Amino acid sequence: MTGSYLLSSQIYLMLPAQASVVAPHSQAQLVAALFGTSGLVAVVGQLRITRWFSARWRPGRSVYIGVALMAASFAPLAAIPNSQRLGTPAAVAALLAAAALLAVASAAVFPFEMHIVVSLSSERLVATHYGFYNTIIGVGILAGNFAIGALLGTEHRLDTDELVWAALILVGLIAATGLYRHDAKINVPGRAVPV
Repeated sequence: MTGSYLLSSQIYLMLPAQASVVAPHSQAQLVAALFGTSGLVAVVGQLRITRWFSARWRPGRSVYIGVALMAASFAPLAAIPNSQRLGTPAAVAALLAAAALLAVASAAVFPFEMHIVVSLSSERLVATHYGFYNTIIGVGILAGNFAIGALLGTEHRLDTDELVWAALILVGLIAATGLYRHDAKINVPGRAVPV
């Protein structure tokens, strides 16, 4: 789950930084549009998204599908090289699409993640489990953002455009795969699953 938190936090870090690359003269307006898009998806769509996922899948499956969607949210940014990004409508659309997809994916993941933490705690010492869980998540986000900063430096030295986006996609795919394997292990046919 650390990977999902690292990815979702990029709405505050890499996406606004990318706004300065895409539209250096109107960065503030583009960042406002990013947060507006993300907020609108959350306010209008949260309950609908949660209900839609609940109607189709159990919590564990909803989480790994949501994390895979988080990984996919960075694909529009990786698809357009920086040389083609400056001020183009396609670059702005890719950035806003990434923000919208990330908001949808976050809305899909986080309600079910809470259910999973409670079930893994066997409904005992839930607050202690949440506290420990959040500590691990915080350390993971810190380390992940340091790594992203280092990748940005490397990206500039190598004059490559998509290194950070590819890394974020990879983090999402690894996290989704780990969550899939965990879900498959606890949902073995014939094995009792805590609810």
